[in-house]
Amino acid sequence: MLRDITLTLAVLGIVPGVGFTVLYGSTSPWWRSAGGRHLMSFSLGATMLFLWWSLEFLVGSYPGRQVLRLVLAVSFVGLMWWRFLVLLHLHFGVFQRHFHEDGDGEGSPRRRKTDLPPGG
Repeated sequence: MLRDITLTLAVLGIVPGVGFTVLYGSTSPWWRSAGGRHLMSFSLGATMLFLWWSLEFLVGSYPGRQVLRLVLAVSFVGLMWWRFLVLLHLHFGVFQRHFHEDGDGEGSPRRRKTDLPPGG
């Protein structure tokens, strides 16, 4: 019974994950900001995790299982660090002296107005 509940939850996580990824990906310029890129990446990663979790329950052992598990683990560690660094940057101003968001969404070095010499 617990196995069935867990599988149901995994499958229920796939539906909004795919829905969000498809709708947000097709209706929003998510690639233009660090927050949008992260939101899309995290949603896609979570959806992949639910898909993998469902496969584990439905199929059991399959070729490449350990490799897929490793790729997901590395991806989520990277996503969590990215999430943490974006938070530090956006809400606490960390790294602000070195990078900022341009209109095209790419970070580039810049000087703040307060860093300019007098009259500059």
